[in-house]
Order: sequence, then structure tokens, then C-alpha cells
Amino acid sequence: MSQEIEYPSSAIAHTHPARLAARAIERGLLRDFCHDFRYLELACGDASNLLALASRFPEATFVGVDVDSAAIARGLDRAKRLGLQNLSLLARDLREVEPSGPFDYVVAHGVYSWVARDVQRALLESSKRLLADRGVFYVSYNTMPGWGLRGVLRAVMRDAAATETEPRARLRRAKLAVARLQQYIPKENPYGALLGAELAMVQNKHDGYLLGEHLAPHNEALFVTEFLERVEAAGFQFLAEQIPATPDGALEQTLPAELEALGLSPAEAQRQLDVLCYRQFRATLLCHGERSLGVASAEQLRDRGYLAGQLQVLAQEPLLAPGAKLAFETPSGVVVESDQPLQKAALLVLARSWPTGLRVAELMSAALGELKARALLDGTPVSPKLIEDAIGDLLELVSRRQLELLPWSPSSADSVPTRPALPELTRLEAARGHVTTPRHEPLTLDALRTALLPLLDGHRDLLQLAAELRALREAGELVLDPDQARVLADDGALHQLIQQVVREALRFGLFPASPVVTPGPGRASGTLN
Repeated sequence: MSQEIEYPSSAIAHTHPARLAARAIERGLLRDFCHDFRYLELACGDASNLLALASRFPEATFVGVDVDSAAIARGLDRAKRLGLQNLSLLARDLREVEPSGPFDYVVAHGVYSWVARDVQRALLESSKRLLADRGVFYVSYNTMPGWGLRGVLRAVMRDAAATETEPRARLRRAKLAVARLQQYIPKENPYGALLGAELAMVQNKHDGYLLGEHLAPHNEALFVTEFLERVEAAGFQFLAEQIPATPDGALEQTLPAELEALGLSPAEAQRQLDVLCYRQFRATLLCHGERSLGVASAEQLRDRGYLAGQLQVLAQEPLLAPGAKLAFETPSGVVVESDQPLQKAALLVLARSWPTGLRVAELMSAALGELKARALLDGTPVSPKLIEDAIGDLLELVSRRQLELLPWSPSSADSVPTRPALPELTRLEAARGHVTTPRHEPLTLDALRTALLPLLDGHRDLLQLAAELRALREAGELVLDPDQARVLADDGALHQLIQQVVREALRFGLFPASPVVTPGPGRASGTLN
């Protein structure tokens, strides 16, 4: 891959160790989530994923391996700037991986489908050696049937670019082929609609992504049955799937069990699920084949985990009274509705608490307090059955991936001082156009936020931040859309916009619970939000 066009890199939410541990606890592989774990990422690129994790888990040990020495050098430079002592990065071919194991978590994201078969075999063999006895192995890969048509388009793009060697020239040829196809899409049949969606997806992707996916020398899409055959031959067994097959998670909760009851193998049931969902990508968790596993159940985490949900309340005034429906929307667009007071109150508490998670008992207590504050309890004790039913409904939402129940929760500030201070990692990330939330989810920033967030180092108040933004604009380093450019010229509007961005950062949990101390002039008291 060209060194001038980098594959877009950021935190990978599904690789967070607490999320890996949660799936292992649900099946009885692990008893708890310990913070002094050892974590290995194969094909780590510039370590964007590892840097965010190593910053948040100082007690843990992280190792990253990648064949791209330039990417490793960039990662080492950032690790040095952050003063991270718990992260090691190695420039190695995956066929020569020999870091000191064992590791509790081994992660191979975006590598298996994209390398030759001998490298695939080496990856599985080395991971088998390096994985701890009760460790979790994460592997992502492109899947059929979703990559059937996508693979055809990839072949068209590669053929169009075959005569070129320079990356930008290859991209131009490939994009021209896509644009040509778009002119002749059949308008009135299902295939035309599917083809149009795939072509539009290609046109909207980052150049680095297209070079790494559609123009790369290797990109093998597999049916899940093929993948499971290979990993079982290497000594692994299926533990869990990290990415839901459907936005609401409903079909995967019922279909595989129904198909297995009809005599299909678990692997074949998963393949039929993929066919029905047109699945294009999997992130599968594996463990050693000799380990004994139970049936997955969120009950395993009920008393040890923290419930959390990024929920948007779809009402200006949330009504918790019996019979009145209250709706919440998840980031995937799924709407969760309830007319049960206790469940509505619990979901409302979760919406207000995010990104922090709550113990189940703590959540129920807060939900009952919400009902009491609204005079919706008549003074008699709430029946244990009512509480159990509400908890059961919440655990069902966990099973469908609408809520999270993890053996860990982040903490974040509930206010910021007049001179806001983001962690150095967040400011470094923001300068590259994205940041990582405390729950290890990437946020893409627009030009204004890319310029503003790196300035939140604890040394600038509102007036100074406004002056810095204007200076960047005058120097030609900040290009804004017309609406934002007009705001920049108005003191009051600009101050409001800066305060809005700070409130957004606060809501996403970007400000840590403990104040960030950076060298520089003294900070004034008071709050900006």
C-alpha cells in the first residue's frame, strides 16, 4: 500500500477488552474482568486502536505487531509523546510473530481476509501458541453472501487499474470504472437497486479504504462455515460473535436455535442467518477448542456488570405514567418503546447516565427514585416480581445489543472549568479528525471541531479560543462551510458555538473525571458549560 495514502485508522469499538471479556463471562470461560491483562494486536497498523486502550488501562500490557515499519514508527512516536510505558510495538511479518506470551486477548482485525493463505495459517498457528489458557481470540473477516456482488465490483475495479502502478492513478482508473457503471444501472428491478447501493458505497469511501479493500492483492470473503472449519482445524472453537447481524438483533436471537432444532449444525445455522441478512463482515470470537463452554447468557453478568445505553429520548417531556408510551432511539436507528413505568424510568436513567454504566441494583434504585419524584408510587413497596420483570426486559435488550452489560464502566466529568482541558491523547487524535470516546468508540470530527478540540489544553478561556479559531481561519488553516464561516465573524454566535462543542465533548465523556494537568499558565475557576 502507498505510504502517502494511509488506510483510515481509529479505535475499533468491538476490540475493547471489556467487550471481549463480557462474551467470555457469558459463556463461562472467564469469571471476571481483571485490569492487569495482556493484550496482543496483530496487524495493528499505526496503533491507533492500541494507543487509546493503553491510555485507559495503565495496569495492562499491550503489544502491537505490523509488517509496515512506517506505521509502527508513527505509533511509537505517538506513544512516546503520550509517555506510555505499557505499550510495545514491533515491525514484524505475521509469519515471524514471536512476542512473549501468553496473552489474555489476541486481536486480528482487518487482516485475515486480506492476506495470502500461508499468512492466514501462520496467524492462526501463532495465535494458538500465544493465547492464554482461557484467552479470547478476535478475528474479523469479509463474508459471503454480502461480498458476492462486492467482490464482483472489486474485480472490475482491479481490472480497470491493472495497467497502473502508482496508487493515485490506480484509484482514478477504478473510480472511473465505477462511475461508468453508475450511468447504466437498471432502474426498475431489485438487482439494480442492490448494485446502485454498492456503487454508491464505493464512491463514498476513503481512498485508503479502497486501496486496502477493493484494490488490494488479497481479499478473500468466506462463508462462516468455511471459516469455522479452518479455525477448528487450528485448535479453536466458536465463542461468540461481536457484531450483530441485524440492527435490532431480533432475528439472530431466534433463528439459529430454531434451525438447530431442525437438525442443522450450529455453523450451518449461522450461514443461513448470514444469507438472510446479506452479511458482509464478521468479527468472531474464538477460544481454545479444549475449553468447556456454557450457553451464552447475560444473566452471568447481571450482578457483576454495568448496564449502559446510548439512548435518545424521543419526547420533549418523558411521561412515565402507566399506559403512556415512551420511545428511545439507539445509534443504529432502532426505536425501543415501553408503556411500563419502571422500565421507562430505567431507560431514562440510562439515557442520562451514558457513557457511564450502572449496576443493575443501582439502576433499579435510581429508576424507583425517578418514579417517586414524579409521585408515581403510591407508598406501597414495589413488588419483587415487577422489578424482576423490568430487569428481564433490560437483559433482553442486552441480548439484542440495544443495551450493553459489561464487567467495566468508564468514568467522566460532569462539568468543565472555564479553561477546558482534554487528555493529551484526545487532543492528538482530534488533530487527525477523530477522537475516541471513553467506551472506545470513534467519533469523526468536522473541520471546526478538528481545529477546536486540540486547543482545549486547559490554558485558554472562551475569548482566547475564539481568537485562536479566527487566527487559524485567517492563516488559511481552517476551511469552513459558509454557515460556520458566518458564525466565525459574530462574537456572540462564535462563543455559543464553542460552548456547544464543549457541551458535546462533555456529553460524550471526553473530559475525564480527574482534572487534566498540563504545564502552562494558571487556570481560572468557574465553568464554561
